[in-house]
Amino acid sequence: MLYKINDKIITRSDIDLLTVENIDDSIYELVNAILKNDNKKAIKLYYNFINNGMDVSQIIAIIASQIRLLFQVKRLYNSGKSNEEIAKILEFKSPYRVKYLLNDCYYYSEDDLIKYLSKLADIDKNIKSGNGDGKFLLELFIAKKDM
Repeated sequence: MLYKINDKIITRSDIDLLTVENIDDSIYELVNAILKNDNKKAIKLYYNFINNGMDVSQIIAIIASQIRLLFQVKRLYNSGKSNEEIAKILEFKSPYRVKYLLNDCYYYSEDDLIKYLSKLADIDKNIKSGNGDGKFLLELFIAKKDM
């Protein structure tokens, strides 16, 4: 209200300008967009991270961490564990988190998730060995183009 004291009208763009986006939500959205092949949304979120100063290696690590978590939940569920057991094994505070992760990984096999992790590891290796531009390689991964 102090920001717009003279105008008396607060718009959505004013709110966006003055608030900080929750990075955890953005990461979750980025991984979901990648897995659901929503390239436009994924690229937009990816460049939002880049423009806010996040390093490509950090982004890779965060994406890999979330996909690894999906894999772990899927693997435990497929081995017959209940949501409560999975939550305990993965040290979650609540089994509801397991429920949401299971919903996210329902359409992907364990092999699909491993392939994503393998591609991310290859990108990370190429970046660290100087065999490619990290921003470009990760953008290709997001767009699902063969590298």
